[in-house]
Amino acid sequence: MLALLLAALEQMIVATALPRIVGELHGLDKMSWAITAYLLTSTVGLPVYGKLGDQLGRKGVFQFAILVFVVGSALAAAPPRWTSSSPTARCRASARAA
Repeated sequence: MLALLLAALEQMIVATALPRIVGELHGLDKMSWAITAYLLTSTVGLPVYGKLGDQLGRKGVFQFAILVFVVGSALAAAPPRWTSSSPTARCRASARAA
């Protein structure tokens, strides 16, 4: 049940963030690249997590995946001054300087 909730939440986050991502890539024609990158990483990640689940135990791998999701979501939601070394923050800083 928790896995379905997190999967739905991830889809909602990606769908909400996609227009901003495309805007930072400077063009609607780049949207296909963003979607392809997301689908490719999801497709590659699924068998990797499955193999790790078989070798290390599903519960531990599932808890690790939840931890990665929560930390990634927290970092994405953090104000730019907390993550000033991120590429987005550097891009914003260089845009302000210009």
